[in-house]
Amino acid sequence: MRSSSVSYLALCAVIGLAQISAAAASDLPETVRLEEITLSASGAPVALSRTGASVTVLTAGDLKSTGNTAVAEQLARLPGLSMSRNGGIGTSTALRIRGLAGPYIGVRIDGIDVADPSGTQCSYDFGSTTSGNLSRIEVLRGSQSALYGSEAIGGVVDITTFRAEAEGTEAKVTVEAGSARSASATASVGVKTARGEFAFSASRTSTDGISAYAAGTEKDAFRASMLTFYGAYDLTEDLRLGLNGFLRDSYAEFDSQTGDNGEFETGRLRGGRVFAEARYGETLHELALSRVSTLREYPLGFVKKYEGDRDQLSWKGNRTTSDRLSLNWGADYTKETFAAGSDQGSVITRAVFGEVLLTPRQDLDISLALRRDDHQTFGTKTSGRAAAAWRPSEAWVIRAVASTGFRAPSLYELYSNYGNRDLKPETSRTFELGAEYLWGESAALQVTLFDTEIENRISFGRSTYEQAPGTTLTRGAEVTGHYAFTEGWKVFGNYTYTDAYTLNNGVRTVAVRVPRHDLALGVEGRISDKLSARASVHHVADFSDNGIWPAPASRMPDYTLVNASLGYQVTERTDVWLRAENLFNERYQTVRNYGQPGRQIFVGLSTRF
Repeated sequence: MRSSSVSYLALCAVIGLAQISAAAASDLPETVRLEEITLSASGAPVALSRTGASVTVLTAGDLKSTGNTAVAEQLARLPGLSMSRNGGIGTSTALRIRGLAGPYIGVRIDGIDVADPSGTQCSYDFGSTTSGNLSRIEVLRGSQSALYGSEAIGGVVDITTFRAEAEGTEAKVTVEAGSARSASATASVGVKTARGEFAFSASRTSTDGISAYAAGTEKDAFRASMLTFYGAYDLTEDLRLGLNGFLRDSYAEFDSQTGDNGEFETGRLRGGRVFAEARYGETLHELALSRVSTLREYPLGFVKKYEGDRDQLSWKGNRTTSDRLSLNWGADYTKETFAAGSDQGSVITRAVFGEVLLTPRQDLDISLALRRDDHQTFGTKTSGRAAAAWRPSEAWVIRAVASTGFRAPSLYELYSNYGNRDLKPETSRTFELGAEYLWGESAALQVTLFDTEIENRISFGRSTYEQAPGTTLTRGAEVTGHYAFTEGWKVFGNYTYTDAYTLNNGVRTVAVRVPRHDLALGVEGRISDKLSARASVHHVADFSDNGIWPAPASRMPDYTLVNASLGYQVTERTDVWLRAENLFNERYQTVRNYGQPGRQIFVGLSTRF
């Protein structure tokens, strides 16, 4: 019976996706827009139709239309992505790309690597990341170590904060309030001229929250404030100088898996970057210096403070020699440090990389990238990627990728009381094959097959970290599409099948918190010139989680979430909306014994000046 229901689910997904619509401002934005540019898939911007990589772009309009305050909730509805969270917004939140969790995902905000060097494994916690200050998110799926080094076996999330969209001055204010005494507000101003641009944004989010422990009664609150800024100016036609950064402070209450405990965490994230872009003839150079600092404090914890810093000096170059050949190259120097109680350590990594973009004929683009990292403890590691995009006709794009990658051991895995300085990097190989078909401007269907294997996985043994035996595999398929079935109305969606497990001496161990089936469908349109509506369904099925010790891992309940919203354009510059998350009050968990919010209702207003 289970096999039949799974097959029926997959069949429904494919049939539904063959009839779904483009939704540039929908709850689930379209994965590939051929006219768009990706900033992350190559060493220089490239058209989406000319890269072999799997990329999803969320624009400012997409982020606004989805409505969710928590960025992780928006990303979890994209193809290939899933989320697990230890309670409501603000609690520990892990994003997964194709079944691979945070330590395998690179995260950058305005060009600054924000993975936490003080974590048990170097990764970024999306729990306190809200959408108010953001203008663009790119999700690059598949191994990207050839471009980004460690922590990119699963992919990369590249975040851009608020920017003015056109020349002139742009200012906007957004406020929203709703269930659990939730409130958020964002104020942004940007100036763009022929020679430069400046942007500043401030946001505040607060909620009484829910009990993180599913059976608990006390609420776990969350508060966060964030400031972002960006400035760049052309001193001459060939020289631009810039500065960008962000500051975030957060407070989040949390529980254990076995009960309410009254604990809380305060967090501080600081990032800054200065850069210079210079053009010499046909060659563009960028020199950048960045620093990120993280601080997490747990007043009631055994270890009360975790501190991490990353300083990076990078140089990038780009030269387009002809319509058929473009070259990208660069080098970087990175120093990471951490301190947690009596544990502390640091590591230096040096790297060089190069990429060749070839167009042997008008319908074929090829990218060949190679990177060599020199790590202070384990030595050198070389990663490569070959990607191709073939357009046999205006309607078709065929993509293929083969790549290798690695994950360096974290500072905690190396230097803590449980650390092991003899650890080697985890290594990976990835293959992708995809096809996209366009029916004019009204519909599209895209299918991607993926296969990743990881060796030398690092895990905790009896008393220290060690290289675990066996091979970790994640294989599956992503299907995404859209269809405009009548003027002003669209349906859209995606389906991801993921088979993630570790194989050791013939014994197969299924990866926890990775849904085998992940289906998202939606519809949106205009009821009148001023009134719009949208609704979406997100179904997650067949995943397991660790049991409470000493119980083994076991199956978790499937769940289905329905979101809906109404928007009204009061004036050309002012919009109001009413939205509902988890409309039918589904009780569900993404991590065992940690609850998730029930039905939530929000009202909001946005105005531009």
